[in-house]
Amino acid sequence: MRIGRTVAAVVTVAAAFGGLVLGCRAEQRDARAEQREINAEQREEEDQERAYAERVDFYRSGSNVVVVSHSARVMSMRLVLRGRVGVWWDLNSIRPCTQITIPDAALFQSMALQVPGLPRLTEADLDGLRLEFEDPGGRSWIRTSGGAVSRSEWKPDSAKVAWVDTERWNLAPKDLPDCA
Repeated sequence: MRIGRTVAAVVTVAAAFGGLVLGCRAEQRDARAEQREINAEQREEEDQERAYAERVDFYRSGSNVVVVSHSARVMSMRLVLRGRVGVWWDLNSIRPCTQITIPDAALFQSMALQVPGLPRLTEADLDGLRLEFEDPGGRSWIRTSGGAVSRSEWKPDSAKVAWVDTERWNLAPKDLPDCA
């Protein structure tokens, strides 16, 4: 009878331990599933935030800079020269669903007129050009000419040091088909 009780106690302890292990594993599975769900929600939220950012692009083509806005919403934009603090060209007047082509010479000329004390810019300087813009949700973004997009700290209301907003290239945009 004593052996029976001992065996029953051992079986009970083993069953309790097994239940504990299975419970811990189930809890870990639930925690991993919950984390996957949280990660998926965060990715979806980030994708929604980036939706407008993905509709804006710019690139260098020969001796021109091309800025493209496939967005149907107005967004504040500027071209910023990396490495030259306070040097940018304001593009606020770009219409939605348009593309503008800016000759490098026009950028150089406009900056020389706006900021006469600035050292002469060269085409090599334009390799550091970036496009900053604010989406309709108030989030600021920066896009490199290589296509990478990331968040920016720029706010269009910030004080302007050197800016240009009345150029011919900014007043004659090309309409983009299939824009939404």
